[in-house]
Amino acid sequence: MVAEGPVHGYEILSRLHNMGREVNPGSLYRSLRMLEAQGLVESRWSVGGGPARRLYRLTPEGWSYLKSLKGLLEGEKVLLERVIKRIEMLEKRR
Repeated sequence: MVAEGPVHGYEILSRLHNMGREVNPGSLYRSLRMLEAQGLVESRWSVGGGPARRLYRLTPEGWSYLKSLKGLLEGEKVLLERVIKRIEMLEKRR
């Protein structure tokens, strides 16, 4: 979600909730700080229209990491599809 454009942590929580995924806010903010410490995400304070909030965005290093993660996930997807097919095959035998 950070890759889609600058985003507040609360907005990430809301989007995840709308997708059916509940995330502990403390865990999310710890993860964002960790990603920032690794140089994958950067933040700045956004002021105006309410209380100041951090606005997160992906760094160039973050984009590179995201690309490598995509490749890893594609490989995992292939493996999971094979496992699902084997389970379906076993179900038909029963």
